[in-house]
Amino acid sequence: MSDPVLKKFGKYFLLDRIGEGGMAEIFRARLAAGDTSHRLLVIKRIHASASQNADFAGMFRSEIQVTMRFTHPNIVQLYDSGEENGQAFIAMEWVDGRNLRQIHTKLAAIREKTPIEVSCYIAEQAASGLHYAHTFRDRITGQPLKVVHRDVSPQNIIVSFDGNVKVIDFGVAKATTNADATRAGVIKGKLSYLSPEQVTGDEVDPQTDVFALGIVLWESLTGKRLFLAEGENDFKVLKMIEACNSVVRPPSEFNSSIPRELDLIVLQALAREKSRRFRTAEEFSKALRRFVATNYPEVAATEIAHYIKRVFADSIVEDRRLLQELNAEATQLIRLVEGPKATVTHSVTTTPQGQAGTTMANLGVRFQKDEIKVADRIEVAGRIAPTFKQVTARPSATQTQSQSLDTRPSRSVRRQTLSFDRGERDSSGLAKFASFFFVVGGVAAGVWYLNHAGYVQFPGVKAVDPTSVGEEVKTAEPVGKQASLIIRPIPDLDSLRTNIYVNRELLPPGDRKALIKLGEPIVIVVERPGFVTFRKEFMLSESEVLNGVWEEQVRLEPMTYGRLSVSTDPPLADVTIRSVDRTPAAGSKPWIMRAPFEGQKVPAGRYELIFQNQVLGMSANRHIVIREGSDQKLNVQLKLDR
Repeated sequence: MSDPVLKKFGKYFLLDRIGEGGMAEIFRARLAAGDTSHRLLVIKRIHASASQNADFAGMFRSEIQVTMRFTHPNIVQLYDSGEENGQAFIAMEWVDGRNLRQIHTKLAAIREKTPIEVSCYIAEQAASGLHYAHTFRDRITGQPLKVVHRDVSPQNIIVSFDGNVKVIDFGVAKATTNADATRAGVIKGKLSYLSPEQVTGDEVDPQTDVFALGIVLWESLTGKRLFLAEGENDFKVLKMIEACNSVVRPPSEFNSSIPRELDLIVLQALAREKSRRFRTAEEFSKALRRFVATNYPEVAATEIAHYIKRVFADSIVEDRRLLQELNAEATQLIRLVEGPKATVTHSVTTTPQGQAGTTMANLGVRFQKDEIKVADRIEVAGRIAPTFKQVTARPSATQTQSQSLDTRPSRSVRRQTLSFDRGERDSSGLAKFASFFFVVGGVAAGVWYLNHAGYVQFPGVKAVDPTSVGEEVKTAEPVGKQASLIIRPIPDLDSLRTNIYVNRELLPPGDRKALIKLGEPIVIVVERPGFVTFRKEFMLSESEVLNGVWEEQVRLEPMTYGRLSVSTDPPLADVTIRSVDRTPAAGSKPWIMRAPFEGQKVPAGRYELIFQNQVLGMSANRHIVIREGSDQKLNVQLKLDR
């Protein structure tokens, strides 16, 4: 169960606490702005007391340094990090689902075992995410980070109600950026999911995570704990892990429906000797993928989603209701500070020269006084009773440059003024205002007449030659005129994970507006996980733009996939896969794989494959087309380089 919080935290608004430990707490949250009520995320915040713990603070920084760079569908995405009121925090993707420990506990309560295909699919997806982390290279330096999670456990694998699998919590990850992560005598990770090399203090590597994921898969298949001693004796648990070859039994001994082929995969992942264990998480993932494709060909994320939703059907409905209530209350509290625009009436007070005037807002009958008292939960500085800034419309891009000169109220404010009582208007002020414009208009007309009649030549004002009447008078086009470009992705979902580039500049998360120059090339690129990358190049003229604003609708096409299997003669080659589509389905950057490989999931599109065996000095090139649902098999004969 969650614990409602409803409190402002920097630019975020905490909704409820969904997890807490001795060092940190985890909240569901949203941005603290009235127009972002549907953008939910997770805030992981370190306890103020824990910030004094050097080891934990270092682990927290490591999680930020490592995971902030990752972008993989099987790893939770980090959005932001910082410090607020002395408490370090990270903001990350909210996965609407349950972790594997919660799933196993629920199934035990209803006396069910996890279906074999579900267990294998979840482990295969988690292995894919771990392999990405293990082989990740810094995008700027190109140096491998050599990340090892070291805490793979059921609590750190989440399955969403959409069937997506995410690995979380790289807080104790070992990487080249975390040099002191493996001090002698320090064991990091949950005891029952340690590898033999962690127990003996040997060097950890990607095979460490393979072993831990093997434990998770064994427990998911059998519904039992693997390394658990009577009385939860930690010393006995460590001894069991050290002697794992004699302790680990094939999962089929506890679940007779498990085939022998799957037994061998699990036992290979749990081998004590690294030479007998899967060398990489990718090898583990491929073995599981082949098993699932052969025995359960119809299994996909949709089937996993149906299963998880069925198991948690009762709690899903209750949690949705709770989220709606929390979000509605949060929206109301935020509006108390921002000010509800539709019911605001203004009374401007005069202040001594040099001080800013205070514009108070009357909330009218919408909120009662006792309701306003809950605003103290927003934790704004100063008095609880909120004061409001003058309500004005946000200026467009073309208005920004002249904002300091144009003090007229915006259209929305003028519309509000019409709803005020006539008795509140200052008729004397209105008369002065009209007189001012009468005088200014008369002076302007006089200047125009004297100048154009030729009596007086004013500097900077060109008089019209009477002999040129009837000829076309050309005026110079304004140079560098700007406009506001608003981008509307369709479907308009998951805005925090949508990357929008305008002329190679990445817009801030959730922002859809950019300032562009008219008459110059504009390049828009929109990226979103699960969709084909959108790219468009065009140009706008002043005549096309209405009121300095151009809205560009971007229709994103869902990404489709096929399968690719590649072998070479002679065997072993590095394969660079580069998209050659105008709007590449997998982004503009190529990726490199090691052939031979089978059943690799590839986005539909056209690709160039460059094969290289640098040891033998051989290479080859091929062009292929991957279609939705296709299963391409390619055998390539390498040739000696000239």
